[in-house]
Parts: sequence; structure tokens; C-alpha cells
Amino acid sequence: KKKNRRDRRRRKQRGNASGGRKAVRMFMGVIALAIVLAVAAAVAFYDRSEPDDPPWPGAVWSAEHGHWH
Repeated sequence: KKKNRRDRRRRKQRGNASGGRKAVRMFMGVIALAIVLAVAAAVAFYDRSEPDDPPWPGAVWSAEHGHWH
């Protein structure tokens, strides 16, 4: 009888612990998805064409490299 109560208590504790792990995994998955979507949006909307104004006086745009020199 005492052993049965102890076994039930252990099973209940294991069940609670695994639920917490699932929540952590889901949270990590959501964060990873948000990072992937942010990187994909940055790549999709990044404009490599020549800008109008140089970032500093005397800067020269390099079309070959896609940035200012």
C-alpha cells in the first residue's frame, strides 16, 4: 500500500517534469523560428544597388563589392 502511493507520486512527478521540458522546447522553437524569419526578411529586403548619398565625404561606391570605399 505504501509502495503503491510512492509509485503513484513518482509517476506524477515525472509527468509534471516532462510537461515543463515540452514547454521549454516549444519556447526555444518559437525563438528559433523568429530568428530565421528575421534573417530571411533581412536578406529578402536588403538592397545592394548603389545608394544616392555617400556615408562620408569622399566615399566611392564599388559596384563589384557592393559597398562604399
